[in-house]
Amino acid sequence: MIRTAKGSRLNVRLLLETVDGVPILFQYSGRASQIEGKPRIEVAGSFDAPEGPYAWLNDVQAFGLGFPTPTGVRYHFYHFA
Repeated sequence: MIRTAKGSRLNVRLLLETVDGVPILFQYSGRASQIEGKPRIEVAGSFDAPEGPYAWLNDVQAFGLGFPTPTGVRYHFYHFA
């Protein structure tokens, strides 16, 4: 996380594992800021999946909004088809 005058820039990498044990890299970046005193987190991410049933994720551009929780951040991700 890089702090700026108006908030923070995010750069995150997660290794996800599907229920059938396939590892998928999910990377997202974005910004966290305060708008009228309320936290706002906006991100965009992409997947790096191996060949097989999850390879379609490699063509997905995900967009998300984050919401602070008592234990961290909860994200809602979207994909426009």
